Amino acid sequence: MILRKYTVFLAASLCLAHATPAVADTDWASGTSAFLAGDFSAALQYFEAARDDGLAGPAVQYNIAVCQFELADYANARD
Repeated sequence: MILRKYTVFLAASLCLAHATPAVADTDWASGTSAFLAGDFSAALQYFEAARDDGLAGPAVQYNIAVCQFELADYANARD
């Protein structure tokens, strides 16, 4: 289950590597690194910053929700 979640996460990350603002790309890359290191709090901050800087798409919301879930913020993860 965990391997599947991370595989989906990485696939979604690769799909977002095209045509995004430079700042959002940097935040996304930092979020991905933090996520893979298990630092879900930092990853959440980076993914939210990438979203706020204009990165859009379902993978952005998905990764934010996964971080919220890992941080036991189930209500926000569900939303």
